[in-house]
Amino acid sequence: MVLTASTMLPLGTPLPSFELEQVWGAQGAVGQGDRGENWSSAALEPAPVLVLFLCAHCPFVKHIEPELSRLERDTSGRIQILAIASNSTLTHPQDGPEGLREQAKRNGWRFPYPFDASQA
Repeated sequence: MVLTASTMLPLGTPLPSFELEQVWGAQGAVGQGDRGENWSSAALEPAPVLVLFLCAHCPFVKHIEPELSRLERDTSGRIQILAIASNSTLTHPQDGPEGLREQAKRNGWRFPYPFDASQA
């Protein structure tokens, strides 16, 4: 488990602008120019966004993967889902871009899944 306690921001808090390495396309478009390029929060529509902080190795994340797939299907067009991975690849190499791509592909995710290598 993480050593840092989570804090909740109030619902409706604006998402700050950012750019991160794109590891999975917004529509699963790997191989169509997004791999290794940056993904920007400016690509989001002006609509509600559910931000998930995920990784490929976590047993809890593995447990809820099918529900995340169902959530994406059930809320299509009503909310945007954005998953961000920020684990260290030194301690968890499976949480690097290749492992994240495999996870997203295996689960049929279409939402953006950028990687925050610097953890900033």
